[in-house]
Amino acid sequence: MPIQCRLRYLMAERKIRSVRALSMQVPVSYQTLNALYKNETTRIDFRTIEALCRFLRCRVGDLLVWDGEPPEGPLQRQPEPMAVRRPRKTFYDF
Repeated sequence: MPIQCRLRYLMAERKIRSVRALSMQVPVSYQTLNALYKNETTRIDFRTIEALCRFLRCRVGDLLVWDGEPPEGPLQRQPEPMAVRRPRKTFYDF
C-alpha cells in the first residue's frame, strides 16, 4: 500500500500506551483508530485526520506518508470520450 499511516510511531513518540487510551482522548472510534494503528484501512475521513493531528500536534504529512514510486514522465489525463448527441424527436417523427 503506497500510503502508510504512522499512527503507531507517533503514539510511541508521545508515550501513548494503547489505542484504547488514545480513543478516550480523541473523538474517534476505537475501531477506526485500531485500523489506522495496524495500517489496515483503505480510507480515512477528514474529521479523523483533523482530530488526530490536533491531539498529536502534528501535520498531515507526519501522520500519512506516501512511499510509492513517483510516476515516470509527466502526468497526462486520458481524453474523455465525446458524448454522442441524438437528434430530438419532433412531432412529425412519430
